Amino acid sequence: MSELIVILIYLSSFIFFFYAIGKIIEIRHLKNLESREKALSGMVLTNTKKLPGDLIGEKAWLCQGSVVIGADHFKRLAAGLRNIVGGRMKSIESVLDRARREAVLRMAEQAKLDGASALINIRLETSTIGTAGNGNGLMIAEVLAYGTAFRARAKF
Repeated sequence: MSELIVILIYLSSFIFFFYAIGKIIEIRHLKNLESREKALSGMVLTNTKKLPGDLIGEKAWLCQGSVVIGADHFKRLAAGLRNIVGGRMKSIESVLDRARREAVLRMAEQAKLDGASALINIRLETSTIGTAGNGNGLMIAEVLAYGTAFRARAKF
């Protein structure tokens, strides 16, 4: 009986340790995303097909950014349990939200480096790359953001 208690203590410590590490990594990534989004606050980002009425485009080109992301073991476990009873999988939603934000930021940062002041017609594509193992491994997805980058100036 005492051996079982020791095993349960080790198992719960192991689970808590990896939960804490995953949470720390997620918090750091969210802070990083927030600071990078603030740095791009002057850039026009829109999903409409035309530049806003007060801008004139001088040059346009296609720009894209992508990210491959996987859920950690704890999030996968939580999603597996939620899959049994149904409902929203908040643990996976947070992973995909971070992936979408990262893909858009990568696209916007590249466009800014190339001299763009606006990104229009922004679109997102998500695809499942697969799962490692027999469907019981990590969930892995790719998010691709693409749009038309413009070097634009204000109308006179």
